[in-house]
Amino acid sequence: MATLYHQRWARRLPALETLTAPAAGLPASAVRCSVIVAARDSGVNRDRPGAHLGIGAFNLVRTPAYRACGGYEALRLTVVDDIKLGLLLQRAGTRTRAFLGGADVECHWGTTVPSIIKIMEKNYFAAVDFRLAPVVAGATGLTLMFGTSLIGLWMRTGFGIAAGLAPWSLALPAAIFARRLGWSFASAAITPLLYPVLFFAVVNSAVVTLRQGGVRWRDTFYSLDMLRRGNVR
Repeated sequence: MATLYHQRWARRLPALETLTAPAAGLPASAVRCSVIVAARDSGVNRDRPGAHLGIGAFNLVRTPAYRACGGYEALRLTVVDDIKLGLLLQRAGTRTRAFLGGADVECHWGTTVPSIIKIMEKNYFAAVDFRLAPVVAGATGLTLMFGTSLIGLWMRTGFGIAAGLAPWSLALPAAIFARRLGWSFASAAITPLLYPVLFFAVVNSAVVTLRQGGVRWRDTFYSLDMLRRGNVR
């Protein structure tokens, strides 16, 4: 942990235990690969970061940096406070680092696909700042991508087969990542099948939040209007 100590802001990506096989691909590939891309390609691991990142399982912040960015006083009405803490620290000009925890840090997060959808019910709509446009755009884009793949396979032409197999290219970076973690190749191979689940979870989060007019968070109900006014953007 000495490496973390020398940074002003660090977050460690945990291993996730007790996941059933259908759910294993989601944390092993889709979530982790997107985090690694953000951390390395978008500039999180820089002294002057060009992106922000936060992981609820483990965030380490030096006290001066925490106070300088406003800390949780500024985040008191922000649902995805782990992610937005990273945003505040980026704006404060702190050095940031993201590390792959592997087996160093472990947490029990969800045991089935339905449980993961339920866990993230309050989070995903908040992650897009309670805006419908990104939800609709993402769901439409994913539907078109997988719809084109299915039509391509049905056409049985060279281009059609290529289009049908294209989503499985998402398994390639996941396989590299799974190997680094010591996870089985199966968790990477099912990655394309889990992206529809991920976007269903996003749509479900938006529908539930809009239907009930807010979110129930820490045993308290917060109205959508209140959350939008207090949200850090």
